[in-house]
Amino acid sequence: MSGAQYCSDKVIATISFGKKCRDGKQVEVVKGILPESVFDHIPEALSNKPIPITFANGLVMEKVIEWYTSVSQTPEPPPERHAQELEEYRHKTRSWQDAFWKRNKDEVLGLVNAADVLDYQSLFEAACKEAARLLIVGDITSVDNLRLHQQAQIAKNIQPFRLRRLADQKIIHITEEQQEHNRLWTSLFKSDEWFEAMFSEIMNPILVSKKLDKDSSYMLLSSMDWDGVLPGQMSLLRSSLKEHDFDGKTFECTMRESGQRLNISEFIEGDYSKVPNLERTLVNQGQDGVRSLQLLYLKSTRVRTLKCDTEASGRIALRCRESLSLCNPKLTWLCVDSSTRGFDIPVLFDK
Repeated sequence: MSGAQYCSDKVIATISFGKKCRDGKQVEVVKGILPESVFDHIPEALSNKPIPITFANGLVMEKVIEWYTSVSQTPEPPPERHAQELEEYRHKTRSWQDAFWKRNKDEVLGLVNAADVLDYQSLFEAACKEAARLLIVGDITSVDNLRLHQQAQIAKNIQPFRLRRLADQKIIHITEEQQEHNRLWTSLFKSDEWFEAMFSEIMNPILVSKKLDKDSSYMLLSSMDWDGVLPGQMSLLRSSLKEHDFDGKTFECTMRESGQRLNISEFIEGDYSKVPNLERTLVNQGQDGVRSLQLLYLKSTRVRTLKCDTEASGRIALRCRESLSLCNPKLTWLCVDSSTRGFDIPVLFDK
């Protein structure tokens, strides 16, 4: 956008709905909060006058600015700072956001749309998360008026079994990719109990297999709880899984109905997974020397294929770009062959 259109640090916006002014309210918008595309159709002669906005009413835009002001005044500490400092920041932020959503429950869907149009990612993700919560408790009865990609973002914040019920009731639309993601996770579990614990924290658990599809016979599960936020997950996990038999030597659960095997050794070993015959069990051996496996996050729907072109080892590290830690934003997950006795350097599987 040209300098003439931004003649000061603030832009006065006339908030309207479609072509008809909804509430006649004028809102001061901090420079930088509106995308340049909003101003593309505004003649330069109007650059000092109120600018019409068609995607939100005055109340919603005031809330967008309130969020922007709070976030810009309290930037997140860099990840290399002490974990306690990061946790204090997140606790303070969470408390402010909880109060914000409590005051603005009726504007949540409007904020989803406004933040999306503005490409304001932090507010978009937070508004979708709050919309998901309101759907679960029944305070919102439908999101049909939202765009499909907005509904898809909301769906990412809903536990698999609840999401399936809401989709079956036509309360929310989910994509084919989300349906397959949902099917993979619910094929192993019988309830949302363990999922609820995962969604309440920043962890993003992973499923790993040679190929993640309806024919997957062997999978590995990690909660990615590097910070020990949820100790004692073993009993909660096993009570949430479908009926299974547990092998205390291999740390594998065999599902009685499907015969699928799920490796849960992380919940015993703590900071890595132990896999019998690692290369044969978990890795595809490519003819070109490139080995691969697939990874699926609980909170992201796309199956990732990770590859490695270095010589096989008894240890492999999986690059988990979407699993967060308070201390380390770039995690890898270590898998060790259960027969390995040495300390070979792990080979990295990445996208």
